[in-house]
Amino acid sequence: MAKLSGFGKFFVNRSNERNSRRFFEAIRSHLTLDEDSICLELGAGKGFLSYAVYEHSRPRRLVVTDHDPSQVEEARRLFGIKLGTIPANIEFRAANARALPFENETFDAIFALMVLHHTEKKDWQFRNIPKALEEIRRVLRPGGVFCYTELFSKNRIRNYLSKAGFQEVLGTRSYFFFDSCVYRKESQASVRAHGPEDQPA
Repeated sequence: MAKLSGFGKFFVNRSNERNSRRFFEAIRSHLTLDEDSICLELGAGKGFLSYAVYEHSRPRRLVVTDHDPSQVEEARRLFGIKLGTIPANIEFRAANARALPFENETFDAIFALMVLHHTEKKDWQFRNIPKALEEIRRVLRPGGVFCYTELFSKNRIRNYLSKAGFQEVLGTRSYFFFDSCVYRKESQASVRAHGPEDQPA
């Protein structure tokens, strides 16, 4: 995944709480998570979205990840401040979205707040995003949901998910701003990795 510059990291962390709150408010009514759920966040940054998920659902297991180990520590610090003692069912670990270190069909919900384009060298490319989407499909249980917001390659992502056996539950579309979407994994269908020439941007 592309490594954020110091400025990029500062900008992402500064807006993490506000963007996480807005995103979670947009999707929370479409979630059916409970105390038996197992949840994963990709690219958690400071961890505000993961904390919102924890507060809302108290899942049986919550895995908070980022490609950057220093960001994982930022999320761990946030949970420590909020909770005092971090419960044993909350895990923090570095992870690459293109090669997730989890077993097939592990999670009931996966969250990705402005993460997918960071798998590319250039934001507008669509070479590595399909690898990340396939990994998400692999580790998500049938009936589980993938909740994301994205600014780049929005049509390509939606088309890929539809062909990969996902059904749209929520889709807010904007030409200039973020798409916020919830997709449910309905089948074991798989698709080949599409390149930029295969689908419209």
